[in-house]
Amino acid sequence: MTGHIGLIETFGIFRGLPKDVIGELAGMAVTRTIGKDQLLFQKGDEADGLYCVLSGRVRISVQSENGKEIILNIMQPGEVFGEIALMDGTVRSADASGQEQADLLLIRRRDFMALVDRSSVLARHMIDLLCRRIRWISSQVEDTAFLALSARLAKRLLLMREAVAPVEGAVTIRISQSEMGQMTGVSREAVNKVLQYWRREGWIDLAKGRISLLDEDALRDVAETPTD
Repeated sequence: MTGHIGLIETFGIFRGLPKDVIGELAGMAVTRTIGKDQLLFQKGDEADGLYCVLSGRVRISVQSENGKEIILNIMQPGEVFGEIALMDGTVRSADASGQEQADLLLIRRRDFMALVDRSSVLARHMIDLLCRRIRWISSQVEDTAFLALSARLAKRLLLMREAVAPVEGAVTIRISQSEMGQMTGVSREAVNKVLQYWRREGWIDLAKGRISLLDEDALRDVAETPTD
């Protein structure tokens, strides 16, 4: 449990909670490991709990009737997922699988909701989190409808960088150009065209499966520009 307290405190959604609540959450947490492309849960499954990513990456996606996969998000270490079904007790709204081998913390729904019933602080905390998620979903719909591809890519990278610690002044995000395309609904070639321009401008650096952000101010300017 002591080790889990330290892990729980690293996740942003739990910051600000009282120590006793953190301690109870840590006491509930169990570890799980999934392999690359291993399915954690499917859309329509009953919610078993909230997942926290310790290492590796987890792909959140949906599939069309013809089998085409759309990536909604790739969860990085320090991020959590499954909170919506956790709170309302309904089924999963998307699939979750290992983008690579990933170590996770699981807090089971029955234990978590029992703690919510006892702790008004945790209940208010989760209401705030769900409101932020709803605003994020709304902004994604607006971005797809109104923003140019370059602005959508810039916003997505800046959002993902929040879960990544900088190394020697630069933030490197582990994501491929194909994954970026699946997340934004365009081809890899379209993504590459934008990223290569940013690389020539000195705003980013590219390596296989990685994008390093060198000039975040420039990317913020792009994210705030609705047209190319």
